[in-house]
Amino acid sequence: MKRISTAVIAAALSIGVAGTAHAETSGSDTSTTTTVAARKDKTTRTTVSDYKAKVLAWQEALKAYNTARKDVLEDFKSAVASALADAKAAKAAATTKAGREAASAAAKSAIEAAKSARDAALSELGERPVRPTR
Repeated sequence: MKRISTAVIAAALSIGVAGTAHAETSGSDTSTTTTVAARKDKTTRTTVSDYKAKVLAWQEALKAYNTARKDVLEDFKSAVASALADAKAAKAAATTKAGREAASAAAKSAIEAAKSARDAALSELGERPVRPTR
C-alpha cells in the first residue's frame, strides 16, 4: 500500500496538479498531506512582460542607431567621392607637375578631414545598443 500511494504522489507531482495528496501507511490511522506548488505566479508573468518591453525598446534603439550610423557613413562616402572628383578635375586643369601634386595633396587632406569627421560622428553616436538579458 505504501508503494502505491508513493507512486500516486510522484505521478501527481510530475503532472503538475496543484492540490493535496494523501498517503496512508499500512496498519495505522496516521495520514500525511503533501502540497504541490502552483505552476506559475504573477511575478513570472511580470518578468516576461518586462523582458518583452525591454526587447522592443532595444529594437527601436537599434533601428535608430543603425539609421544614424548609415547616415554618417553615407556622408563620409559622399565627402570622399567629392574630394576625389575635385582632385581629378584639378589634375586635368593643372599644366605642371607641381599643380598636379598640389591637387593630390588637397585631395588627401580633404579625405583625412572626412575621416576625422566620420570618426567624431561615430564616437558621438556611442556604442551599439546591447540586447537585454532575461
